[in-house]
Amino acid sequence: AEDSNELSHMQAKERAEFKAQPPAATPPPPARALSMPERIALAIREGVQKIAPVKTPVMAIYALPGFLAPGAPEAAQIAARAQDKAKEEAAKRFETAYPDARVIRLANAAHAVFGSHPDDVFREMDAFLDWLSRE
Repeated sequence: AEDSNELSHMQAKERAEFKAQPPAATPPPPARALSMPERIALAIREGVQKIAPVKTPVMAIYALPGFLAPGAPEAAQIAARAQDKAKEEAAKRFETAYPDARVIRLANAAHAVFGSHPDDVFREMDAFLDWLSRE
């Protein structure tokens, strides 16, 4: 009887110690999956895709500020301004990483700049290629 009394006392002590422990942290809810536009914006903002050193001459053309249809709703205008800001930051990071690069900004161009501004693209490419031939 003495052994069972001692066992009960130990069990009560263990229960009390267990109850005195702080509750286990609840794991955070799973993060929702980002949409493709959100993933792209995040990659641009955070520079996820690191650009390796380029040893050859390089030219980059950015649609900045990007095209926005006249009379676009305010939400679209706000989104376009945010995209332009992110693209400008990316262009500046590119210029910093490659100070010798020729970086062109075409105002009101579509993402496919060669489709919306072919004359500007050909002019810039010709100038770049002319410069290369003199190097």
